[in-house]
Amino acid sequence: GLMGCVISWCLEQTNFLGASGRIQFDVNGTIVQNVIRLLQYRRSVNGDDGYLGTVRYGFVDRTSNFELQYEEMENDASVFPAGIPPDGTPVKIIHTFYPGLVATYYTLATLGLCFAIGCLVFNTVFYKRKVVRMTSPNLNYFIAVGALLLYTSVYVGVLHTTDETAVKVHCILFSWLYVV
Repeated sequence: GLMGCVISWCLEQTNFLGASGRIQFDVNGTIVQNVIRLLQYRRSVNGDDGYLGTVRYGFVDRTSNFELQYEEMENDASVFPAGIPPDGTPVKIIHTFYPGLVATYYTLATLGLCFAIGCLVFNTVFYKRKVVRMTSPNLNYFIAVGALLLYTSVYVGVLHTTDETAVKVHCILFSWLYVV
């Protein structure tokens, strides 16, 4: 449609010098650049001023199956002094929750749960009263149940575990508490 044409036209007009080289697209939306420069932040080896600068250590050529090619005087040891990191695998994940913050969240969530339950009880007990009927009791039930689910998500959100199955269940449960 029209939006696709606008995006395509904008891509064709894109042309600038980025950190990895010239960024430009052809009519099909494919990047024109075949070589992508690779830069790394490093401390200066000359002097002890601690200057942090960028060093071009290699490039990736799209025409050669995106294979990494190092610049002269560069290799795995100079780019990764501590060894080549695993691909996309975190070595160690640390979750830190400050007890004061968790206590504050739990307190506010508990107060919110009590308020939502109070609203449900009030709506149920005084259902026949004119004031409650004017506020649409069915909508009040819906809002109170939604509030209960959201306040419950605070308790679920702070739970963390390293068990893979428990993490999946936690993720699904947390999502459903927000979506429903």
